Amino acid sequence: MREREVMALFTDFDVVLSRKQIWKLLVKGQGDKAPGEGGTCGRVNALIGKRKLLVSRGERIDPSTNKLQELVGLPVANQLPLFS
Repeated sequence: MREREVMALFTDFDVVLSRKQIWKLLVKGQGDKAPGEGGTCGRVNALIGKRKLLVSRGERIDPSTNKLQELVGLPVANQLPLFS
C-alpha cells in the first residue's frame, strides 16, 4: 500500500475519512491477503507529516466500537498557503 493509493481516495476537499475507513477502502476484496490496519495508519501519518493531509476535519463515531475517530482530508483550498 503506497501513499499515492491513499491520496487517490481524496478526490476533492469535501472528502473526509477516518484511518479505518481508508484501510477498509484500500483492502476491499483482498480477503486473507489484506495487510493490517497499522500499515495504513503509518501511510496516513506520513502524509500528515508531509502536509498532504490534514487532521481534525471532524470526527465520527465508529459504529462497531462506539469510539470517536479523527477524520482526515485535504487541506481546504484557502488554507493551502498555510501549509507550504
